[in-house]
Amino acid sequence: MAYEAAIDAQIPQHLIDVYEISVMKMDAAWYAERAGVDRWAQAKMEERAVSAALPYFERDMDAVGAAPFVTAPIVKQDAWDSFVRDLVCYEGNAEVDLALSLIPRQNLTKRQMVPTRL
Repeated sequence: MAYEAAIDAQIPQHLIDVYEISVMKMDAAWYAERAGVDRWAQAKMEERAVSAALPYFERDMDAVGAAPFVTAPIVKQDAWDSFVRDLVCYEGNAEVDLALSLIPRQNLTKRQMVPTRL
C-alpha cells in the first residue's frame, strides 16, 4: 500500500528503495524464510539502497523540511569535522600483545590511536 502510494506520488526511486529494505529489515527472518531473500541478499540490498540515496541526502532533508530538526553531527561535513576535532584523545605507552594471533606485536603511537569519548 505505502509502496504503491510512493510510486503514484512519484517519490524518487532511491527513497523507495531505502523504504523497501527498511520494511524488510523489520522482519528479516520472514523475508529469508518465506520470500527467499536471505540475510546476505538483504544486506546487499541495504548497501545498494543507502549508497544510491546518500548523494541526495541533504537535498531530500531540505525538500521535506527536516533539515532544521536533524542534529546528528555526521549529517553535515563541517559539523562532523568539528565533532571529531573536539573528541578527547587518550594516549599512553601501552603495547598490544597479540601473541596468539597472526597479527604482529604493535607499539601504538599517538597518530595511530583512535579518538574516543567516554
